[in-house]
Amino acid sequence: MSWKIDLVKDIFEEGEGSVILQTPISFMNSRDRLIWHGTKDGSFSVSSSSHMEKDKELEVKGQVSTSNSFKGVWNKIWQLHTTSSEKMFLWRACQDSLPIYVNLFKRKVVSDPLRPICTREEESTLHALWNCEAAKDICCLCSKKLHKSSSSHLTMLVFFETLIEVLNADELQEFVVVARQLWLRRNSCIFNNHFMPPNVFLRESRLRLEMLSEKGQPQIHSRDHQLCSSAKVWQVPPLNWFKVNWDGAVDQAKGIIGIGVIIRYDKGQTIATMRQKKTFFPDTQLAESYGALVAAQFARDVGLSQIVMEGDSLQVTKALQEEHEA
Repeated sequence: MSWKIDLVKDIFEEGEGSVILQTPISFMNSRDRLIWHGTKDGSFSVSSSSHMEKDKELEVKGQVSTSNSFKGVWNKIWQLHTTSSEKMFLWRACQDSLPIYVNLFKRKVVSDPLRPICTREEESTLHALWNCEAAKDICCLCSKKLHKSSSSHLTMLVFFETLIEVLNADELQEFVVVARQLWLRRNSCIFNNHFMPPNVFLRESRLRLEMLSEKGQPQIHSRDHQLCSSAKVWQVPPLNWFKVNWDGAVDQAKGIIGIGVIIRYDKGQTIATMRQKKTFFPDTQLAESYGALVAAQFARDVGLSQIVMEGDSLQVTKALQEEHEA
C-alpha cells in the first residue's frame, strides 16, 4: 500500500504534498480520520483555534508563537508584589481575554468596536489601558520611565514584555495598579455613567501603592519602629485616660468585614468590648478605616471623652492624625 503520488501533487501544494508523501501508511487497514493538531487528542475546539489565531498574529509581529517564549512574562506576573486580583487582571489582559469592545464585537455582543469613551479608535486591550487619550492623561503623571514607554502597535503581551526589560519592581507595580484602576474607571464610566477625574484617580492609585508598600514591609520590633498596636506589649494610656483598640478582618468570598473593639482603662482593666460584622466591599484598608469609625462611635456611646485610639494600620492611623481631610 502506498500513496497516490500524482493525486497528492495535484491536490496539495508542493510543501504540503512532500510532507504527506513522507508520512508512513499504516499496514493495519484502519480507516482514515481527520486530526486537528491544535489539541492533544486531535479533536477540534473553538478555543484551540482561537489560540492558534493569536499565535499567528504574534508571528506576523515577529514574535515566536510558542507559549514557552513568554514563560518569563508569566513568571514575572505571578512574582509581582500586588494582590491576586491585580495579578489575575494583568494575566487576562496579556491573554487578551478582557471584555473589551473589539472582543465583544467579534462575538457579536456589541455592534461597534469603537472605544465608548473616546469613540476614535477600536478598543483593544492596549488602547483601553495605555493608548487612549483618557489613559494618557493619567500615564503622563506616573513615573518618568513609565510614561515615556512607547507602545506602538504591539499587543498587550508584547508591550508588558518590553516593560519588564526597562522598569524596576516598583515601577512595574505602579503600572499594574494604574492599569487596573484605569480598567475599573472605564467600567464605571460605561455602566454607571461616572468618570473619575484625574486628580481623584491619582489619589486613589497612590493610596493603593502605599497600602501595598505597607503590607510588604517586614515587622520591625525596635521601639522606634513599632506600628501602632502591632507592638507585643500593650502601652498604657495617660493617667485617667482610656485606650480604644480596634481591628478589622475581611472575608473576601462572602463580601463581609468584621470589626472588633476593646476599651481599657489606664491600669489595663477592660471597660467594654464590642464586635460587629457588615456586608461591605472586602478591602483590608477599608475595613480598618471603618473599624476606626466604629471604635470612635462606640467610645462616644459609652460616654468617654479622654481616649487614645490605637489600630494596626499605619495608613489609617496617619490619616487620623492629619489635620486636613484624608
